[in-house]
Amino acid sequence: MRITKTIRKELKQNVDLEYKKGEENFFKEKINSLGVRIPITRKISAKYWQKAMEK
Repeated sequence: MRITKTIRKELKQNVDLEYKKGEENFFKEKINSLGVRIPITRKISAKYWQKAMEK
């Protein structure tokens, strides 16, 4: 599986619907929010960044 698909899958597993709704209401224009909180996003990105650097 490609790394981008793996990352997207993991992000989708960590969606917080209440947070997503709050993000979408915050902006006046329509945004495409994933609904994943920033600390979780950072953990996921750090995990895959380390894997990429090991290669």
